[in-house]
Amino acid sequence: MPAHQRQYVTGLVVNERTNYSRTQFDILKARLHRVGQQPQVDISERARLTGEVQWASQWLAPTRRAKLQRLLHAIRFSNEL
Repeated sequence: MPAHQRQYVTGLVVNERTNYSRTQFDILKARLHRVGQQPQVDISERARLTGEVQWASQWLAPTRRAKLQRLLHAIRFSNEL
């Protein structure tokens, strides 16, 4: 791919440094927000959502990582009061 185009490898942008794409970040952030709006979420969803946030956090700037962590911690899972 030419250097002036976005270069993807396994879903990551790898132009100058490895990064999570803006589109992927926005989709994950929206999903966490939507799930966080529910009164209770089944506990089986916790592992999947946590895994997605942890995987994305490897590539994100600290401020974006913190935003996803806040959204994840705001979710009320079924075993929590």
